[in-house]
Amino acid sequence: MLAQIIELPISAGQCSQQLQVRAEYSPLPHSSQASDLTGTPLLRLGSDLLHQHLLADLLTAACSMELVTAFCSPQEWGLQLRRGTLDAVLLSLASIKGASSEARNPALLGLVLAELEAIPLGTQDLQLLYAARHWSSPSQLNPWRRPLFLLPPSCCQLLLDEQLRRQALMEVRNTENCIAVDLVELLREEPLLLPAHRSLLQCSPWQEAQLIAVPPPDPISDRLWLLVRPELAGTPQIKELEGQLRRSIACSSLEEE
Repeated sequence: MLAQIIELPISAGQCSQQLQVRAEYSPLPHSSQASDLTGTPLLRLGSDLLHQHLLADLLTAACSMELVTAFCSPQEWGLQLRRGTLDAVLLSLASIKGASSEARNPALLGLVLAELEAIPLGTQDLQLLYAARHWSSPSQLNPWRRPLFLLPPSCCQLLLDEQLRRQALMEVRNTENCIAVDLVELLREEPLLLPAHRSLLQCSPWQEAQLIAVPPPDPISDRLWLLVRPELAGTPQIKELEGQLRRSIACSSLEEE
C-alpha cells in the first residue's frame, strides 16, 4: 500500500512552477505513469485543501496514490495534466445557487477540454466554517470585529469570489496559505467564514479545532469534476477512483439532509 499526501506551501501563482519542479524528480518521464515498489501504477492526484473529506477513504484504502494538495487555478491544474506532472485532478467549481450557470462546465473557465477528459462527479452544498470563540451564537456577530469571507486565491474559485464580492454582504479575504493547519489557525485567530462542506470537520486538523458549520446567507453549490489525462481515461484505476469519489460525494450529501 502507498498513500501519500504532499501539501505544497505555495501560492496559486507559484503552482505551475513548483509542480513542474516536482515532476523533474519523478522516477519516470513526465509522459509515463510512475509506479510504486511493487510495480503498481502510482496515481498522482491533485486537489485543493478543502476536499479532504472526499479523499480520506482513498488514503486509508489499499491503493497506490500520491495526493498533491495546493490551491491552483483550473488552467494551472490543466497544464499539469497535459505535462504529465499529474494524472488526475479533483476540480471544485463553487457558486451561489441560481446566480450563475457557468460553474456547470470547466470549459467556460478556460480549460481546453479537447486535451483533457472531464468527468462530472456531482454536487454538494457548502456551509460556512467558523471558530465559535468569535461569536456567542451564529446570529450574534461581534460588532467590533466585522466578519470576512475567507476564500482561496481568486483565480482558484473565480465564480464564487466574484459573486460574493458583487453581493457585498461581507468583505472577501483571499489567502495564499496552502497548508491546512495554517487555514485552521487563521479561523481560530480572526472572525473569518470559510465556505466548505461540514464533513471536512471530521478530518484532522479541522476536527481538533472545534469549528462550527452554519448555512450561508445564500446557498452555495460546489460542483465537482474529475479531470484526467486522456490516455488514462477509462482505465481500471481511473474508473475505481471515479466510483469512490461518487460514493464519497453521495455520503456527504446524505449528511446534509
